[in-house]
Amino acid sequence: PAQEEAPAQEEAPVQEEAPAQEEAPAQEEAPVQEEAPAQEAPVQEEAPAQEEAPAQEEATAEATEEAQEHQGTEKAQDAAEEEEEEVSEEREAGTPKKGQPEEAVPEAEAEQKTEETSGRGKSDEKADRARQLFAIAYEEGNKCLKERRFPEAERYYLEALAIEPPPSAQATSSLLANYALLMQNKSLVEGLESDNPTTQKAVQLYLQAIETDSKNSEAMANYALLLNYVIRDFEGAEEYYKKSIELNPKKAGVLYNYAILLENIKKQPEKAEEYYLKAIDKDPTNPVILCNYGLLLYNSENFYKAEAYYIMAIDQDPNYATALGNYALLLENIRRDYEGAEQYYKRAIAAQPANANALANYGLMLYQVKRDWKSAEQLYRDAIRVNPKNANALFNYAVLLEDTKKDYNNAQAYYIMALDAAPTDNLIRRAYSNFLRNVRKDENQATLLASGKAPLPLAPLPAGKK
Repeated sequence: PAQEEAPAQEEAPVQEEAPAQEEAPAQEEAPVQEEAPAQEAPVQEEAPAQEEAPAQEEATAEATEEAQEHQGTEKAQDAAEEEEEEVSEEREAGTPKKGQPEEAVPEAEAEQKTEETSGRGKSDEKADRARQLFAIAYEEGNKCLKERRFPEAERYYLEALAIEPPPSAQATSSLLANYALLMQNKSLVEGLESDNPTTQKAVQLYLQAIETDSKNSEAMANYALLLNYVIRDFEGAEEYYKKSIELNPKKAGVLYNYAILLENIKKQPEKAEEYYLKAIDKDPTNPVILCNYGLLLYNSENFYKAEAYYIMAIDQDPNYATALGNYALLLENIRRDYEGAEQYYKRAIAAQPANANALANYGLMLYQVKRDWKSAEQLYRDAIRVNPKNANALFNYAVLLEDTKKDYNNAQAYYIMALDAAPTDNLIRRAYSNFLRNVRKDENQATLLASGKAPLPLAPLPAGKK
């Protein structure tokens, strides 16, 4: 049997276990099986809310504007002081303004007022200078964060947080949120577990940012991403997505990320569609959102509408590999337009040579439709090289090795790797069970495997078989 990769979906939560296919027929007759959408890492290059770091840009602007405001106030104060000096000079020259008789001020009181004014001036100057230094350090930290120079970004953020007196609560909250985003990205890049110190530091910073400014919707949105993709607290993620959207319902990236959670985790396609459409309304030219809404339609068997959204995504970005690969799959499976599908598979691979989905699906089409097993083998191997945990590529290659090359040792090895990548995939389990029964002549192991036991080690081959 051959398994086909489902259309790729950017930024969906990681799902290591493919959905069970209870109705898959026996090995020889098994049709193409669609896998759960491919799960890209959420640092995600396509997670708009996280990649664009909304908190970052707005907070930077706020900190800078705050410094500029105080500079403007300082200029106004300087002008007022100059005017006061002119009045004072006029008075010293013996020409007071008409209607404004001079009033004698006791000498001690005059000295006290002068000291108070001087103290306030120095305090304002210190605060203005602190704001300027904060804005500079913050902007440098944000620049390093975007360039993924994490150690430098952290150094600038700590420098900004140490500045006294601190700026407004809003500016401080935004910096804390971006510092948290830095730690979050480190966790994702390094593949750290949810309970590691880096991730916990991100949690602490997000909560501190939200406590400092309870209206920081960007901090809530990015905290939701952390809960969703790293900690896998889906209830908490939904809570903070909703809070962020309530505060700012115009952020397309947050609407989109919530739609992904509703679709893949909550299994609520109707509600997910509602939020996809809201996201598209706010950002109608975003190819990622258009493509993933097309995938929801495809999975709901609304194929022609799905095709329209795939085409719109490709129109917005002709080199968007995920949309190209998804459209190729639709042309292959729904329209049976194999020539058109081949063109789009080639475009997807040209745009992103490490696209394991496109490589595996193109290989399967060549194997099933064109009977070109040599080209299919190379594509399967390429897909496995770029993603060693791609269960469908591993499984389909095992099938090719067993049925076409009669290379049973390697076929068994790839069956085991496929099951390791997708332990609950019933089609893979049944195919491997049939392999044990028909090739290894081991009914006991085959029965154990079919009943749901873990894959077993390689068994010795019967005599005469390679």
